[in-house]
This record gives sequence, C-alpha cells and structure tokens, in this order.
Amino acid sequence: MCSGTSAQLSRVCLAIEELADHSAGGDGTLAERRHTRDDPGADDYIATRLAAIWAMIADADPELARRLPGYMI
Repeated sequence: MCSGTSAQLSRVCLAIEELADHSAGGDGTLAERRHTRDDPGADDYIATRLAAIWAMIADADPELARRLPGYMI
C-alpha cells in the first residue's frame, strides 16, 4: 500500500472514531442532542459526518465509489 493510501485510510479511521466518540457522548454535545428527539440537528450531524466519511473512502478508492450506487437498495 502506498503512503498516500495509508494517509487516506488513517483519515477515514480517525473520522469514524470521532463520529463514534460523539455518538457515545465523548464531548457531551451529540449525546445531549440525541436524547432530545425534538432536535433534528443530531441526525443532520450524523448524516453530514457519514457523507464526509464516504467521500474520503471514494477519494481513496475510486473503483469502490463507481460501484457504490449498485449496492443501494
């Protein structure tokens, strides 16, 4: 694996870990928002972060990005 791909993978892993930490309440913000069902911002935050993670994956593996629409249901 080339160093560029390793760096991209490291960024993807870090982004996933940050999202997991936020979801678990590591910084208090999302955990508090998650418990307030009247606040759609928590869902928006998760959707935005997941979209950014998928964009990083697509940058790292264009072939996977090309095939991704075929996996959608």
